[in-house]
Amino acid sequence: MARSKEETGAWQSRLHDEFHPWPLLNALDRSETEHREGIVQAGYGFLTLMRAYQEFALFTFKEIQSHATTLDVWNIALNVAAMRRFRVAWYAYLAGYYFGGGSALRSVFEITMYLSVVHKGHWGFDELARIQESQLGDWRAQKKALEQHHRKLNTEVKKKVYGEESGLSPIERESMERVLSVLHLHVHRGESDVLYEVPEMVQTQHIPKMVQQPNLEKASIFCNVAVLIAWSHVRVLRFLSSLPFSAVWNKKYDVLDRSLREYIEPWENREASSVFVKLIETSFSFKERVAK
Repeated sequence: MARSKEETGAWQSRLHDEFHPWPLLNALDRSETEHREGIVQAGYGFLTLMRAYQEFALFTFKEIQSHATTLDVWNIALNVAAMRRFRVAWYAYLAGYYFGGGSALRSVFEITMYLSVVHKGHWGFDELARIQESQLGDWRAQKKALEQHHRKLNTEVKKKVYGEESGLSPIERESMERVLSVLHLHVHRGESDVLYEVPEMVQTQHIPKMVQQPNLEKASIFCNVAVLIAWSHVRVLRFLSSLPFSAVWNKKYDVLDRSLREYIEPWENREASSVFVKLIETSFSFKERVAK
C-alpha cells in the first residue's frame, strides 16, 4: 500500500532529524576531494594520458554520428558500456577507492577482449545473447542457456586473447593470468581490500580510514592495468564504423596509440611492460576489418 504524502514527509523527517547535518559523511566527502587533488599532483602524466583516452573515446562517438546507417548497434552498445564502466573506475580511483575502481576496470577489459575476438572474425557482435531456438522457454530455461553460453564464450575469449591461441608464450600467459586474478580479487567480496587491510589492522590496532592519503603503491595496482585496458579499448574503437574516419580522428588515434606505448615501455617492471605490449601486438592488432 502506497504511503500518503504525510506519511512520506514523516518518514523523511525522522531520517533528517536523526542524522542531519551528516558530519561524518561530509568529512568523507572532503577527504575524497583532498585525495583527488593529491593524486592528481602525484601522477600528472598518468592523469593526462587517461584523460586523453577518455576524450578520444568521446570524440569517436561524436564522429560516428554521421555514419549512422553503417553502424552495428551491438558494437555501439558494447563500446558505450566500456566507456561508462571506465568512468565508474576513474571516479573511484580519484576518490581513493583504487580497488573498487579496479573492479570496474575488469568489466571494461571483458568488453574489449570480447571485441578483439569479434574483430578477428571468430563470431558476431551479438554472440553474447545468441542461444538456440530449442533453448527458448520460460525465463529459467533461458537463464540457464545463457549462463552456459557465456561460460563457453569466456573460455573461448581466454583461449584466443591471452591463452594458448593468443600468440603469447607460456610465461607471458602466466603473467596475464596473474593480472586477471588481481582484477578478480577486486570484484568478489572486496577481497583485495580485505587482504590489504587485515595485516594493517593487526599491526596498528586501528580501524582503517575510509579514504587515506594518496598511496602510490596501492594506486599503481589500478594505474598499470588501467593503461593496458585503455589501450585495448583504443585499438577496438577504430572498428566502431565501417566508414573511414576523418584526418583529425586519425591524427588523434596515432598520437594516443604512440603515447600509450611510450608510457608502458620504459616501466621498471620489465615483465609487465613487455607482456602488456605483446598482448596489444597480438590480440589487439588487426590487419583488416573482419568482424561479422
